[in-house]
Amino acid sequence: MADINKNISDIILKNILTPVIYKMEYDDAYEFICFCDRGILMNDIAKAETELSELLNKNVIILDIRELPEAERVEIVRESEIIYYEDEIIKQLFEMSMLEDFRMFLDFRNATVERIKNIGTPYLS
Repeated sequence: MADINKNISDIILKNILTPVIYKMEYDDAYEFICFCDRGILMNDIAKAETELSELLNKNVIILDIRELPEAERVEIVRESEIIYYEDEIIKQLFEMSMLEDFRMFLDFRNATVERIKNIGTPYLS
């Protein structure tokens, strides 16, 4: 399994600049979640997806974690397999950042729920 993950990482890194790669496997597909360089072109992602689909004989989707809602980010960090990270410290900082984003989301949501309970609307008055 380590060899295939290395091959997967090499294909992704050849096309996409990312400090971490997470893998989620399903019956008929794989999702690879990266923290993509902002300048990434869709053609580069499509090229990597095609190469990986041919290697793995399954559908492949590559996602930028920043495009996902906070709750999904936390699920990825907690439940997916990490197949590549540039450096242990970067990996830990990345995971802490995703958890902090989720904490801020929960704080905002809780404040909104509290406003609804107190004044009957989510909007600031």
